[in-house]
Amino acid sequence: MLFYRSISDILRLFVVPEVEGRVDNWSVKVEELPLELRAFRAIQRQLPDGSIEPIVEINNEINLILEVRVKQAVQAGEPVTFDKIHPEECFIVPPIYDEQPAAYFLCQTFLLDYLILFDCRANQLGLSQEEIEELKKATLNYPIQKYAENQEFINVVKPKEKLQTLISSNWVPAPGYCRHAMLYLHEHQTIDERSFLEVVNQAYSDDFWQERIAFWQETNFFKHRLQYIERAINAHLKKDYICSIYVLVPQFEGIVKDYLRLCGNNPPNGYIDCVRKLRSIVLSRKVVCFSRDILDSIFDYLEDGSFWKNTSTISDSTSSINRHGVVHGVFTGFESEAISMKYLMLLDALSFVILHDRMLTDASW
Repeated sequence: MLFYRSISDILRLFVVPEVEGRVDNWSVKVEELPLELRAFRAIQRQLPDGSIEPIVEINNEINLILEVRVKQAVQAGEPVTFDKIHPEECFIVPPIYDEQPAAYFLCQTFLLDYLILFDCRANQLGLSQEEIEELKKATLNYPIQKYAENQEFINVVKPKEKLQTLISSNWVPAPGYCRHAMLYLHEHQTIDERSFLEVVNQAYSDDFWQERIAFWQETNFFKHRLQYIERAINAHLKKDYICSIYVLVPQFEGIVKDYLRLCGNNPPNGYIDCVRKLRSIVLSRKVVCFSRDILDSIFDYLEDGSFWKNTSTISDSTSSINRHGVVHGVFTGFESEAISMKYLMLLDALSFVILHDRMLTDASW
């Protein structure tokens, strides 16, 4: 929880007010909201009178300076490649103003993952000149190789295209397996259900779900519904797919309505209207902290996917998830590992959207 709460605190205390200020002074247009954050850095510059000036850098504004040990001499202007450096010895140079180091918090996003790096030591009182000089040095390690791999993944794998392939193949756009699935599609182009399910299971392992359950318990995420969710997950892991599906599926509408109430809204009657209301709330925020394409794909799936379609439109109940077919007993004999997993993945996607929104609004969790 500390990881997400740290990001939440910086967003609410620094980034969101900064974006609001930019809207007020017209440097950001209202039509550009919510602003997609690929990276942000909050800096606390200490002024001569001892007061603190907050500085917020967003996306391309961040001028990240790195120091890295080289294997050979590199001339100014020469491209730096991995064969010329020791990537494990790459360090962040802290921001410096008026010869004074500044405390900072850096967050970078990649698809649905976050990297945070921070150094607040410059905020200590009574630092000696020797200690100040020490804080100017680059000592915080930066994962430059991981950053390069992420950029290559975006350029080569083309996640947006792969996301649409997943959806058109009746697979839920969910965070837990996004990278695994996109790499699979990059290598195979199309989905073979059996081999693809193996990839899905590698991502959604027993450990993954137990960590999720522990996180939801710690954050009081689903409150009184968690007992049903936990039972559904454990039933799936024990290969009791009938139990997993029939316990979990009725919870989705309630999860959305619960969160609408938490946001101070009376839920509409129908599921689709509830999802649309949730979407409008999420998109009313000043920022979005992961790929907007993925956010839109999750909501598009919740609104227009097979989950809420009339059962008459479902041609194959063994490959498409459908609430009405389960809750009203229309379908039988469809229960399988793949269908059970798809419902769990829908839970993963929905919980991620709610988590993201809570990070922007809820200071109490």
